[in-house]
Amino acid sequence: YLLSTPLLSPIECAISRQMETEADDFALSLNPNPMAAARLFKDLSQIDRAEPNPPAIIEFWIYTHPSIKHRIDRALKQQEPT
Repeated sequence: YLLSTPLLSPIECAISRQMETEADDFALSLNPNPMAAARLFKDLSQIDRAEPNPPAIIEFWIYTHPSIKHRIDRALKQQEPT
């Protein structure tokens, strides 16, 4: 059991990040101002003192949410013309 937990962590985190991305996408679909979402993510990172752009391996292995940089980039992408 103790050995399996660290090995399963990336899988569990990937599932959690996917759900959080879907939640962000839903919130962005309701928000007519993607810049407000980007500001919110930036403010949250300052409150939580979160690393905005962690090394990819760290995000992959232990992050249960997308990094702040990924969340901001995704919000701002909603603003781009299609």
